[in-house]
Amino acid sequence: MPGLFKRALQKARSNLSEVKFDGVVLSIALGFLVLVIAGNIIRIFTNGQSNYATYLEEGTDLEKLLEKNQVLSEEYKYVTSDEYKALLLRDAQNLAKPEENLFSTKDKASFFFEELEYLDIQDKTEFSDWWAKLIAW
Repeated sequence: MPGLFKRALQKARSNLSEVKFDGVVLSIALGFLVLVIAGNIIRIFTNGQSNYATYLEEGTDLEKLLEKNQVLSEEYKYVTSDEYKALLLRDAQNLAKPEENLFSTKDKASFFFEELEYLDIQDKTEFSDWWAKLIAW
């Protein structure tokens, strides 16, 4: 067995001595360089696609914000106008023009009279007449 292993080793050495490695290292280096460049091209292409999608999305968001800005600008012009200030002052101070009549509606409307015996139920022990009192019978 040791002789067989020794012969196989000598045969491998003789075969390896006949192999030339002159262009193999250069071929491996160029192949590796091609793989790196191809990977970078693919990565840049996919990044470009995602950046373009983000650009389109931001463009639509910008259009929406410009429209909202237009609406808010018009509202700001109205709020800062003399007409709005006069309307606000008339409402806050109950002012009227000479040809207008003012009616006060700020008093609380009361539909029933509150009686103390109905409000204080802590001392009440019997609730049999609640229905009659509810419908004012």
